[in-house]
Amino acid sequence: LSGIYNSTAAGEGFEYEAIAQSQVQFIGQFLVRDVFSFNFQAALNLATAIDDPLEESASSFANVAFFIFEGTSPDSGNLLDAFNLAGNLDTPGHNDFLGRQTSDNVSLAPGSLFNRSFGGVSESAQASVIGSYQRLFDSPTYVTLVQQTTNQANVAAVPEPTTMLGVALAGGVGVFLKRRQKTRSTLR
Repeated sequence: LSGIYNSTAAGEGFEYEAIAQSQVQFIGQFLVRDVFSFNFQAALNLATAIDDPLEESASSFANVAFFIFEGTSPDSGNLLDAFNLAGNLDTPGHNDFLGRQTSDNVSLAPGSLFNRSFGGVSESAQASVIGSYQRLFDSPTYVTLVQQTTNQANVAAVPEPTTMLGVALAGGVGVFLKRRQKTRSTLR
């Protein structure tokens, strides 16, 4: 299983909002008689940048995961093992992370790359891992491999407080004029 997936969102000016997202899932089913094993590579490359933290925000999220289920038939299954590589950038903000979770039957090769640059108006996170999965089965077993990749990018301009106040006042004046107009037509 392989693929490169990209979500990009950009904005400029005073009023914008953009969201880009993708999710891909692969499912493979196998009848395993003794050993189920495979090698894998996973990578994330996240970046966000803004000019003014008081007026703009940007976020980026990515997740690469696989799950191994076993059962007595192709339609049944209990979760046996999992691998998860995930990262999130929130600019400006404090919800940044980059990490991985693995089950006991997942082995990662030495030299995995984890680079983080959190904080400020430009943030980035990169991860690259090479690994393998292996599990022994005592009897013939149906094994389901689910691989999932998700990514998302968001950007938005945050309206200035005076702009928000102006919009609220304009809306209030509009409601007042509409009610006043209804009252006059009712009196006639």
